[in-house]
Amino acid sequence: MRIVIIQPHFIPFIGYFDLMKRCDLFVYYDSAQYVKRSWHSRVYLPTNGVAQWISGSVDLTKGSRKPICEMKWSNNCDWRNKVSNKIEHLYGKTKTLSFLEKLLNHVQNGTADLGKWNIQMNSIIAETLNITTPVALTSMLKPTIGNKEEKILQICKELGANEYLCGPGSKLYINENTFAINGIRICWHDYSYQTKLKNRNGKYVFPSIIHPILSTGIDVVLPYLNRQLNEVSL
Repeated sequence: MRIVIIQPHFIPFIGYFDLMKRCDLFVYYDSAQYVKRSWHSRVYLPTNGVAQWISGSVDLTKGSRKPICEMKWSNNCDWRNKVSNKIEHLYGKTKTLSFLEKLLNHVQNGTADLGKWNIQMNSIIAETLNITTPVALTSMLKPTIGNKEEKILQICKELGANEYLCGPGSKLYINENTFAINGIRICWHDYSYQTKLKNRNGKYVFPSIIHPILSTGIDVVLPYLNRQLNEVSL
């Protein structure tokens, strides 16, 4: 069984759903520690063609050094209005109106639990992309100990995985040999999509997947998810 283990991100980019499409079980690492000003609560969308952050407002009155699954959105609805207004302004003329309506409804009325909100939003997007991969939550598994690699390995073993699919960022802490001696093959996935936008610093970044879906159509996104790739250990 091939699995992906990734933290619940805020309206994430296309690569997130590409990983979801290519595994047998998509594991939300919702027991990981929340990180301020990270993908947990913000993402890029364009403003006048330039990628800029949009974000949800997180309740930090009880601190931020807690698992994602324990974090809450702010009770102040300003962020929900700001995000929904931004999305409606950018994509109000989209041909994918039913998808847009579902997004806006979730922004405005979704749960106050940050992790659950992200997961439910991702489910809305996955449904639109015809992705039916089952999901699991690490908060429902046995607690893990050790460093990043050790925790990932423990999750893989508990779930009976024999393949672990991950993006290039995992090369910073994943050792293929450590997993191989435990009967788990590492498969690397490269994020090669022509969907980047330039931010204010001149750097090309990936916007939320809703940008290509709502601005150019789902037919632009689906070929990336359906292409044949050679995902092997390097």
